[in-house]
Amino acid sequence: MTTRAHLQDIDLTIRSLTGESDRSRPFLCTGSPIGCEVAEVGINPAVNTPFWPFWSTASGCNKEGWLQDYEKSGRRKPTRDRIEVLVRNLDPLRLLELNLYHRISPRLEDLEKDHRDPALFNYLLTTCKPKVLLVHGQKPTTHLEKLFGVQLPRGKFTSVVYQGGSLEVFRAERHFAYVSRDYVVSVAQEIKAHLARQFRP
Repeated sequence: MTTRAHLQDIDLTIRSLTGESDRSRPFLCTGSPIGCEVAEVGINPAVNTPFWPFWSTASGCNKEGWLQDYEKSGRRKPTRDRIEVLVRNLDPLRLLELNLYHRISPRLEDLEKDHRDPALFNYLLTTCKPKVLLVHGQKPTTHLEKLFGVQLPRGKFTSVVYQGGSLEVFRAERHFAYVSRDYVVSVAQEIKAHLARQFRP
């Protein structure tokens, strides 16, 4: 159960690690990041829609408000489109959107070396304890393989132990920018079925 104290602790840490920069997006979810069963892991945010106006220690993250602001900029980009397909098809499970790096940059090549620090990602992974990680893209996959000490084959679940707990990691076939909506729907169904088997009474 998430308490106000949990959100206040998260608030202090994310502000410290990001310097409260308006060019940072620590995560996205609906409500509290704690209790999200599934976490999607990408490389870094690409679109400069602000995070802080939609975050509070009273109610967590206002994902709906953030998405409305995002869509003022025009058509959804492919990765955002696929993430929203994932959100709908995972319901009633909640999704926590994480990135290896929190700093916003249209392309990874434009991201300064000083901002390629996974400390915030590692903190949120340890604090929020999702049951499943869905990773897409080579950079975040490589980081998770080093972090967990395992190989992550495409299209499969890999059981890992991290910080005294267990979780399942599913590596997508490709980055979400390059997969179909049907593929994302099938992945969501696989995750739901896998969790149902893992946690069957």
